[in-house]
Amino acid sequence: VVGTNSKLLSKDIELILRLQNLEIKKQRLEEFIVKTQQITEKVKQGASVTNMDIDQMRGCLGSWPDDKKQSYQDEQHRLEYERSKGEEEHMKLNEEEEIKREEKEIQRKENTKNEEVERRKQEVEKLLKREKEERMKLQEEERRCNKEDIKKEGRMEMDIYIVKGRNRWDEEERKMEEKERLVREKEVRKIKEVEDRRRKEEHDWINKCKEERFKREEKKRKFKEEEDKRMKEDEDRINKETERKKREDKERKKREMQKKEEEERRMNDPANWTPHTKSDEESGKLHSDICCNVLALPKSLQEEDLECMASDEWLDKEGPTLVIGEQLASFLTEVKVKEDDKDLKVPMRIYVPHCSVSDSSDEVIIKASIDGGEWTNMHPVTVPSRQTTSQMIRDLNCAAIDVAKFHTVKVLAVAKTRSEELVVDKNGIRKTSTLDKNIKLFVPRDTFRKPQKIKLEIRPIRDNSLTFATQYYDHCHNVLSTSSVMAITCEAPTEKSIELDLTRNAPKDKTKRDKGKYLHIYKCKGDNWKIADSKVKGKNMDVSINLPSRKNVYMVMEIEGRVGIPNEEFIKAADELYFHSNALIVRVVAKQREDNPHIIMIQCIRREHVSSRLSELESNGYSLGPDTSKEFPLIDGQVISLRCSGNITMKPESEVKIIFHAYMDTAKIEVLLEAVEGYKHKDVQCYDGYLQFEILQDNREGVLNIKTSGSLPITLPTVHI
Repeated sequence: VVGTNSKLLSKDIELILRLQNLEIKKQRLEEFIVKTQQITEKVKQGASVTNMDIDQMRGCLGSWPDDKKQSYQDEQHRLEYERSKGEEEHMKLNEEEEIKREEKEIQRKENTKNEEVERRKQEVEKLLKREKEERMKLQEEERRCNKEDIKKEGRMEMDIYIVKGRNRWDEEERKMEEKERLVREKEVRKIKEVEDRRRKEEHDWINKCKEERFKREEKKRKFKEEEDKRMKEDEDRINKETERKKREDKERKKREMQKKEEEERRMNDPANWTPHTKSDEESGKLHSDICCNVLALPKSLQEEDLECMASDEWLDKEGPTLVIGEQLASFLTEVKVKEDDKDLKVPMRIYVPHCSVSDSSDEVIIKASIDGGEWTNMHPVTVPSRQTTSQMIRDLNCAAIDVAKFHTVKVLAVAKTRSEELVVDKNGIRKTSTLDKNIKLFVPRDTFRKPQKIKLEIRPIRDNSLTFATQYYDHCHNVLSTSSVMAITCEAPTEKSIELDLTRNAPKDKTKRDKGKYLHIYKCKGDNWKIADSKVKGKNMDVSINLPSRKNVYMVMEIEGRVGIPNEEFIKAADELYFHSNALIVRVVAKQREDNPHIIMIQCIRREHVSSRLSELESNGYSLGPDTSKEFPLIDGQVISLRCSGNITMKPESEVKIIFHAYMDTAKIEVLLEAVEGYKHKDVQCYDGYLQFEILQDNREGVLNIKTSGSLPITLPTVHI
């Protein structure tokens, strides 16, 4: 109560203070208005306003917030005082209540003590009273015994008379009792009859009430059943109507959604987009006028918004560094948006023209760099033939990628060894390769803690290529056969060792089955080749190769070597075989024009194309010159240095370089030959010299920098141009 009163009092005081604050603010406002009017009158009369007048107005304005602040502080002091006062009163009230509770406890203890004393006093009084009554009873018994002794004699005489009178009295009393019994029985019968009649009437009335209640309940039940039935029918009708409307609405929305999705699919389907063919004004060594074909969602990107450029100088800082096993298949294409960064709702599709990839073990991927970022490998989008809307795209070999957000994107088509990706979870996997049915991969359970991707590449070494390798490389002379080079790349290091199963086809000639020994070797990233733990299964056809854990990149191959040769020799041969699996066998061809022998065409050609290329050169007028060079292996991207010696030199530069690409016609150059100081040798019929070539150092991992060089004899007539 005290707390409630204090709260009410504080609210009243707060209202009073607010009213006072309003009065003060009103007074200050009136003062400010009066002062303003005075200054205005002075200005109207032509008097000047002094600094004192301005200070007085500033003081009036400043007094308003000061008074407000002062009233707020007073209110805070008052509230603090009321709160402290309420707390003191509350503490005082608690102390008084504590004193009262202690007094009540003392009074209760005294009352309990007095009640115990009173109870004991009453028990003593009862005990004394009982003893007094027993003494009086004994005294009365003694007096009675004395009186009986005196009357005993007279009593014996009276006994006979008393017995007779008692018998007569008893008889009269018996008759009266019998009469009373009969009357009582009659009354009981009447009462019983009345009671039975009353009970019967009551029973009949109860039965009648029950029957009437049953009828009412039955009527009520029937009415309720009919009402429930009617309500249920109405509810069912309403539910059916509601369900029908919902179903119709759902079907309508579904049709609208399907129509909308179909429209979006139609709009987002690149088959319905207009292709923009971007061309470069200047053709280069690797490209003609067409750079790429671009497809974008209509109205999201216009043809004039894009700028496309092609570059042959892909080996400079703009292009990626190709690793061993990757072969250039297109020129470098750069697509640039002229405006700010484009974040398209539907990715734009870029078709990149590339050379025809003839090797069945190779596939085309796209290397892309977005806004100057790192070069990443992107698998081309699988485009159904119906979506290839442009006849130009159909005629060209194109790989398509989708790009959404970019300002500048650079793309390059590259041919690489075909691969397959497997997703391995905690349960592991046992999978037969789709690239080679003779290769099976087994990853045990708990090899990875979470799902990881495993990439499997298979690079075959063909028989004719192996024959060249056994003759060309130093450590391959004793190699009889070899399997494909298998590369396994995991996203994360393995927790357990994995197994690779190889199935060797039985030789047609059974006599050649066991002519050599088989070694299974592997190499992890950053390590050297080692002999793997292998186990033969079945009839000497299946081999299980165990690969160690804690690694994420493995390269595996099987080598059949001659018996008696140390294993170390075949381990050394592994680097050469791995290099050879990614190499191509080439020749250097140099042919001079018939009408002008000073013009010479120099080419590096794959050996399977030498015959057709010589015929093509001859038909174009390049029939003079030396025979082709010897065959030698070359990796895609290696550089060949060319220069002349003897009495012949090149013009304008004495040394030129060409880059070999398997699928691109880049390793060729036409140069002008010139005699060295020809004016000093006018009397000779011709000038003799040599065209010298050399494979330059390549620092890419896996490339064997075998010193490879050669020379071709060339001659020039004495006639100067």
